Amino acid sequence: MVASTIGYKTKNIRSGAHEETMSDLHDTAFWLGLRVLSVDDPDARFAYEVWFDDFCSYTGVVESGNCSFLPMLIPAAVSNASNMAMKITPLNSYNGPYQLRLLFDEAVVEE
Repeated sequence: MVASTIGYKTKNIRSGAHEETMSDLHDTAFWLGLRVLSVDDPDARFAYEVWFDDFCSYTGVVESGNCSFLPMLIPAAVSNASNMAMKITPLNSYNGPYQLRLLFDEAVVEE
């Protein structure tokens, strides 16, 4: 039987654009999505890009406090082999602090 455990990797960003590596996940896990939370502006919006080496495979926009799911589950083996990274850029002149939370599903085989 396979059990699912949702986890996350969190970074607190002082301001401006940020790039976070996503090539450090356990072998049985899958990347799910992200959540960005601005500290002082609940209406802040953020653009994001998912990169594999030097290829941008997906872009999107997320509002502060909301989750945005990737278009598919990305296995750790793929993210680790391709130096996967997430690039975040605040929109609408927002230049305050924010928290980036990258979501993953840690699949665990139970006997």
